[in-house]
Amino acid sequence: MSERVERVEWDDEPPEPPDPQPYLPTVMDAAVAPDDVAAWACSITPGSAATTPLAVIDPRRLSLEGLIDFVAACERHVSWFLAMQYQALAVMAEDPTVPTVPTMPGEQGKDWVREEVACALRLSFNTAASRLALARELTGRLPATLQLQHRGQISTHHSRSLAEATMSLDESTAAKVEEAVLAKAPEQTLASFRRSLRRAVLKAAPQSAEQRHERGLAERRVVRMPVDEAGMSGIWMLSQTPVPPCS
Repeated sequence: MSERVERVEWDDEPPEPPDPQPYLPTVMDAAVAPDDVAAWACSITPGSAATTPLAVIDPRRLSLEGLIDFVAACERHVSWFLAMQYQALAVMAEDPTVPTVPTMPGEQGKDWVREEVACALRLSFNTAASRLALARELTGRLPATLQLQHRGQISTHHSRSLAEATMSLDESTAAKVEEAVLAKAPEQTLASFRRSLRRAVLKAAPQSAEQRHERGLAERRVVRMPVDEAGMSGIWMLSQTPVPPCS
Protein backbone atom coordinates (compact mmCIF):
# COMPACT_ATOMS: atom_id res chain seq x y z
CA MET A 1 0.00 0.00 0.00
CA SER A 2 1.59 3.21 -1.11
CA GLU A 3 1.53 6.23 1.10
CA ARG A 4 0.37 9.49 -0.33
CA VAL A 5 2.55 12.46 0.57
CA GLU A 6 0.98 15.84 0.12
CA ARG A 7 3.21 18.73 -0.77
CA VAL A 8 2.39 21.87 1.09
CA GLU A 9 3.32 25.15 -0.49
CA TRP A 10 3.43 28.38 1.48
CA ASP A 11 1.50 31.22 -0.02
CA ASP A 12 3.52 33.69 2.08
CA GLU A 13 7.01 33.76 3.46
CA PRO A 14 7.39 32.10 6.88
CA PRO A 15 7.11 34.56 9.75
CA GLU A 16 10.31 36.21 10.89
CA PRO A 17 11.54 35.43 14.39
CA PRO A 18 10.64 38.05 16.98
CA ASP A 19 13.18 40.72 17.83
CA PRO A 20 15.28 39.89 20.87
CA GLN A 21 14.01 41.51 24.05
CA PRO A 22 16.32 43.94 25.86
CA TYR A 23 18.18 42.61 28.85
CA LEU A 24 16.31 43.37 32.05
CA PRO A 25 18.08 41.97 35.11
CA THR A 26 16.09 40.61 37.99
CA VAL A 27 16.67 40.81 41.71
CA MET A 28 18.22 37.34 41.50
CA ASP A 29 20.65 38.59 38.82
CA ALA A 30 21.68 41.44 41.11
CA ALA A 31 22.39 38.94 43.89
CA VAL A 32 24.27 36.43 41.73
CA ALA A 33 26.13 38.73 39.32
CA PRO A 34 26.17 42.23 40.87
CA ASP A 35 29.08 43.44 38.72
CA ASP A 36 27.18 42.67 35.53
CA VAL A 37 24.05 44.42 36.78
CA ALA A 38 26.03 47.48 37.87
CA ALA A 39 27.71 47.70 34.45
CA TRP A 40 24.32 47.38 32.74
CA ALA A 41 22.73 50.08 34.93
CA CYS A 42 25.64 52.41 34.18
CA SER A 43 25.22 51.99 30.42
CA ILE A 44 21.48 52.57 30.02
CA THR A 45 19.29 55.64 30.15
CA PRO A 46 18.09 56.00 33.75
CA GLY A 47 14.62 54.68 34.43
CA SER A 48 12.44 52.55 36.66
CA ALA A 49 13.81 49.29 35.20
CA ALA A 50 17.14 49.81 36.94
CA THR A 51 16.07 51.11 40.32
CA THR A 52 15.02 47.79 41.87
CA PRO A 53 18.11 45.80 40.79
CA LEU A 54 20.37 48.64 41.94
CA ALA A 55 18.61 48.84 45.30
CA VAL A 56 19.36 45.23 46.22
CA ILE A 57 23.05 45.22 45.24
CA ASP A 58 25.38 44.82 48.20
CA PRO A 59 28.37 47.11 47.48
CA ARG A 60 30.66 44.81 49.47
CA ARG A 61 30.14 42.08 46.88
CA LEU A 62 31.27 44.29 44.02
CA SER A 63 34.73 44.37 42.49
CA LEU A 64 36.55 47.69 42.15
CA GLU A 65 35.27 48.04 38.58
CA GLY A 66 31.81 47.09 39.75
CA LEU A 67 31.89 49.72 42.50
CA ILE A 68 32.82 52.40 39.96
CA ASP A 69 29.94 51.34 37.69
CA PHE A 70 27.56 51.24 40.66
CA VAL A 71 28.49 54.73 41.86
CA ALA A 72 28.20 56.12 38.31
CA ALA A 73 24.80 54.46 37.84
CA CYS A 74 23.55 55.93 41.11
CA GLU A 75 24.73 59.39 40.04
CA ARG A 76 22.93 59.12 36.70
CA HIS A 77 19.73 58.11 38.46
CA VAL A 78 20.06 60.98 40.95
CA SER A 79 20.13 63.34 37.95
CA TRP A 80 17.05 61.60 36.56
CA PHE A 81 15.13 61.91 39.84
CA LEU A 82 16.05 65.58 40.28
CA ALA A 83 14.99 66.35 36.70
CA MET A 84 11.55 64.91 37.52
CA GLN A 85 11.48 66.98 40.72
CA TYR A 86 12.22 70.15 38.75
CA GLN A 87 9.30 69.40 36.45
CA ALA A 88 6.99 69.02 39.45
CA LEU A 89 8.29 72.19 41.10
CA ALA A 90 7.67 74.11 37.87
CA VAL A 91 4.07 72.92 37.86
CA MET A 92 3.68 74.11 41.45
CA ALA A 93 5.13 77.49 40.52
CA GLU A 94 2.65 77.92 37.64
CA ASP A 95 -0.19 78.56 40.11
CA PRO A 96 1.52 79.79 43.26
CA THR A 97 -1.54 81.03 45.16
CA VAL A 98 -3.30 78.73 47.60
CA PRO A 99 -6.54 79.29 49.50
CA THR A 100 -6.03 81.15 52.78
CA VAL A 101 -8.23 81.75 55.77
CA PRO A 102 -10.41 84.82 55.03
CA THR A 103 -9.83 86.19 58.53
CA MET A 104 -6.09 86.56 57.91
CA PRO A 105 -5.66 90.19 56.80
CA GLY A 106 -3.28 90.73 53.92
CA GLU A 107 -2.78 87.02 53.28
CA GLN A 108 -5.36 86.52 50.52
CA GLY A 109 -3.72 85.40 47.27
CA LYS A 110 -0.24 85.17 48.79
CA ASP A 111 2.38 82.95 47.16
CA TRP A 112 2.89 80.07 49.60
CA VAL A 113 4.75 77.70 47.24
CA ARG A 114 8.14 78.62 48.67
CA GLU A 115 6.93 77.80 52.17
CA GLU A 116 5.32 74.53 51.04
CA VAL A 117 8.53 73.40 49.31
CA ALA A 118 10.70 74.47 52.25
CA CYS A 119 8.60 72.46 54.70
CA ALA A 120 8.32 69.38 52.46
CA LEU A 121 12.05 69.22 51.67
CA ARG A 122 13.36 70.55 55.01
CA LEU A 123 14.99 73.52 53.29
CA SER A 124 15.41 77.13 54.25
CA PHE A 125 13.09 79.58 52.53
CA ASN A 126 15.95 81.00 50.47
CA THR A 127 17.08 77.55 49.31
CA ALA A 128 13.50 76.62 48.40
CA ALA A 129 13.10 79.83 46.42
CA SER A 130 16.38 79.12 44.62
CA ARG A 131 15.26 75.63 43.67
CA LEU A 132 11.93 76.93 42.37
CA ALA A 133 13.74 79.53 40.26
CA LEU A 134 16.01 76.82 38.86
CA ALA A 135 13.00 74.64 38.02
CA ARG A 136 11.34 77.52 36.15
CA GLU A 137 14.50 78.22 34.16
CA LEU A 138 15.08 74.60 33.15
CA THR A 139 11.48 73.86 32.17
CA GLY A 140 10.98 77.25 30.53
CA ARG A 141 14.06 78.62 28.77
CA LEU A 142 16.48 75.67 28.98
CA PRO A 143 14.48 72.56 28.04
CA ALA A 144 17.39 70.89 26.24
CA THR A 145 19.47 71.12 29.40
CA LEU A 146 16.72 69.52 31.46
CA GLN A 147 16.29 66.76 28.88
CA LEU A 148 20.01 65.99 29.02
CA GLN A 149 19.85 65.77 32.80
CA HIS A 150 16.73 63.59 32.59
CA ARG A 151 18.75 61.11 30.52
CA GLY A 152 21.49 61.14 33.14
CA GLN A 153 24.07 62.59 30.77
CA ILE A 154 24.82 65.66 32.89
CA SER A 155 24.52 66.29 36.60
CA THR A 156 22.22 68.73 38.31
CA HIS A 157 25.34 70.83 39.05
CA HIS A 158 25.86 71.29 35.30
CA SER A 159 22.22 72.32 34.91
CA ARG A 160 22.38 74.77 37.81
CA SER A 161 25.59 76.35 36.51
CA LEU A 162 24.03 76.92 33.10
CA ALA A 163 20.81 78.32 34.56
CA GLU A 164 22.65 80.71 36.86
CA ALA A 165 24.95 81.90 34.06
CA THR A 166 22.05 82.69 31.71
CA MET A 167 19.43 83.91 34.19
CA SER A 168 20.27 87.57 33.55
CA LEU A 169 20.31 87.14 29.76
CA ASP A 170 17.36 87.51 27.41
CA GLU A 171 15.72 84.36 26.07
CA SER A 172 17.38 84.31 22.65
CA THR A 173 20.87 84.89 24.09
CA ALA A 174 20.32 82.22 26.73
CA ALA A 175 19.34 79.78 23.98
CA LYS A 176 22.56 80.57 22.07
CA VAL A 177 24.66 79.90 25.17
CA GLU A 178 22.82 76.63 25.83
CA GLU A 179 23.34 75.47 22.25
CA ALA A 180 27.03 76.38 22.38
CA VAL A 181 27.87 74.38 25.52
CA LEU A 182 25.55 71.36 25.62
CA ALA A 183 27.20 69.28 22.89
CA LYS A 184 30.36 68.69 24.92
CA ALA A 185 28.76 68.85 28.37
CA PRO A 186 28.30 65.07 28.88
CA GLU A 187 32.07 64.52 28.55
CA GLN A 188 33.14 67.51 30.67
CA THR A 189 33.87 67.79 34.35
CA LEU A 190 31.98 70.51 36.16
CA ALA A 191 35.04 72.78 36.23
CA SER A 192 35.68 72.31 32.51
CA PHE A 193 32.00 72.89 31.74
CA ARG A 194 32.00 76.13 33.71
CA ARG A 195 35.02 77.39 31.76
CA SER A 196 33.21 76.63 28.49
CA LEU A 197 30.14 78.34 29.88
CA ARG A 198 32.02 81.53 30.75
CA ARG A 199 33.50 81.68 27.26
CA ALA A 200 30.08 81.14 25.68
CA VAL A 201 28.48 83.91 27.76
CA LEU A 202 31.28 86.34 26.91
CA LYS A 203 30.89 85.57 23.22
CA ALA A 204 27.08 85.74 23.18
CA ALA A 205 26.68 88.77 25.45
CA PRO A 206 29.94 90.72 25.81
CA GLN A 207 28.13 93.87 26.91
CA SER A 208 26.31 92.00 29.68
CA ALA A 209 29.61 90.52 30.88
CA GLU A 210 31.15 94.00 31.02
CA GLN A 211 28.17 95.32 32.95
CA ARG A 212 28.46 92.48 35.46
CA HIS A 213 32.15 93.26 35.86
CA GLU A 214 31.35 96.91 36.57
CA ARG A 215 28.75 95.91 39.16
CA GLY A 216 31.27 93.54 40.71
CA LEU A 217 33.85 96.30 41.02
CA ALA A 218 31.27 98.43 42.82
CA GLU A 219 30.62 95.59 45.29
CA ARG A 220 34.25 95.10 46.36
CA ARG A 221 34.48 94.80 50.13
CA VAL A 222 36.27 93.30 53.12
CA VAL A 223 34.15 91.63 55.79
CA ARG A 224 35.14 90.48 59.27
CA MET A 225 33.52 87.12 59.93
CA PRO A 226 31.93 86.52 63.37
CA VAL A 227 33.67 84.57 66.10
CA ASP A 228 33.03 80.81 65.95
CA GLU A 229 32.73 78.25 68.77
CA ALA A 230 36.52 77.93 68.99
CA GLY A 231 36.91 81.65 69.57
CA MET A 232 38.28 82.28 66.09
CA SER A 233 37.27 84.92 63.57
CA GLY A 234 38.26 85.58 59.98
CA ILE A 235 38.37 88.14 57.22
CA TRP A 236 36.60 87.64 53.88
CA MET A 237 37.47 89.80 50.87
CA LEU A 238 35.75 90.32 47.54
CA SER A 239 38.20 91.89 45.10
CA GLN A 240 39.09 92.02 41.45
CA THR A 241 41.01 89.00 40.17
CA PRO A 242 44.59 90.10 39.45
CA VAL A 243 45.62 89.89 35.82
CA PRO A 244 48.96 88.05 35.42
CA PRO A 245 51.66 90.06 33.66
CA CYS A 246 52.43 89.21 30.06
CA SER A 247 55.63 87.23 29.64
